[in-house]
Amino acid sequence: MKRYTLTALVFATVLFAIPALSQPQSATMVLDLRAGQATTLGGSTVPGVSFPIFTKSTNPNCVGWWEAHVDISLKPGSDGNARTAYVTAEYEGTPYGWTIDIGDSSTNNGYGGNSGGPEHAAEVQVAGQMLSVYNDPKIPGEVDNILNRELSLTNGTVKFAIADQTLAVGSPREVLATPVTRTMFAIPDSDASTDSEKWSIHAAFNHVVDPSTDRSGCGVRTVAIWTGEGGA
Repeated sequence: MKRYTLTALVFATVLFAIPALSQPQSATMVLDLRAGQATTLGGSTVPGVSFPIFTKSTNPNCVGWWEAHVDISLKPGSDGNARTAYVTAEYEGTPYGWTIDIGDSSTNNGYGGNSGGPEHAAEVQVAGQMLSVYNDPKIPGEVDNILNRELSLTNGTVKFAIADQTLAVGSPREVLATPVTRTMFAIPDSDASTDSEKWSIHAAFNHVVDPSTDRSGCGVRTVAIWTGEGGA
């Protein structure tokens, strides 16, 4: 796993390309982490969003909960317009352990690390009630921890919007962007080994992205995921 260091945060005070976080712009995938089920609302499919893989939690502190893993492709459509992924997670009770993990790499495993793949590994996670963001400074074995924020998530909600080199999180809404250094989410990812991975980000709920690790948790009850036009 990569080590991480604390660095100064690069903020974007105004982001013109990412719309408001609150309203779905297209069909929406809704995940139920109590039932281990997914429903598509507003259409037969959700552009770019894979059908989730559900696994019943084996964490002894999370009896009755499910974990879910989803791949999200932000490859532009025929119009060539950049796309943004939107994620809204709602909690039941007080969260335990790793409940949200979204990253560039299919083997992201928390704290900005991955299992050694060549792709970028920018990552946003929620562990306990701490939201943390890590970027990839393009130094082998290193990542930067660019944001830590203690949240109040008991029966709460948190929202994300992710585009090339940009992450919006709320509420209250806050935007992080690295358009110059290009060390955030890389879409497309020039280091990815396949065209699919080049355009994809990966999300896990009540677990980290890499399913082979034991970093799990519970508390995310429902998740809504959709994509729309926008980007850095």
